[in-house]
Amino acid sequence: MRRTHAVALLLSLPATLAAAIVTLQKQIELCRENGGAPALPADHPDRVALGSFVRNLAIGETVAVRTTGAVEALPRRGEALCSTRRGLIDMSCLHRHMLYTGRRVRGQIISQRQAIGFPVYRLASGEMTSLQQRIRQCMTLMRAEPLPTGSDQNALLELYIVSRGNGLAIETPAARY
Repeated sequence: MRRTHAVALLLSLPATLAAAIVTLQKQIELCRENGGAPALPADHPDRVALGSFVRNLAIGETVAVRTTGAVEALPRRGEALCSTRRGLIDMSCLHRHMLYTGRRVRGQIISQRQAIGFPVYRLASGEMTSLQQRIRQCMTLMRAEPLPTGSDQNALLELYIVSRGNGLAIETPAARY
């Protein structure tokens, strides 16, 4: 794949294909399958590292996830999931990342929910982490039941979070605590 094609594809991910959300990790797996490579589990370190490499090809480019037209309802569904209160603490992602931005919870500074640096190098774990892994980690920290790996709900949340970065420059790989 030529760099310009890869960058154009990347800037539109997550995208929708036949009514399914195609995240960067899913697109990588589809390309691997088409090339005859063996499948990798969703959170396999090689798959996350490849996602980081592909996003790094577009470093400095602006995020441009389509959120209008036929796909308009999907980001809204992701936003509704983001606004749903969860777990023992009874907070939504919206509460944590909009109302408490910059404050600390369990030793970590709460971000604004931007995904322009994902996959990121997590200093706490010493590993590259995908956005879906981070969503599950965050839910666990907030004492909520994490969404299943690769679930439609996880993809909807990722679509919404990534679309919030529309117009911002990609900075992958980033480092976070």
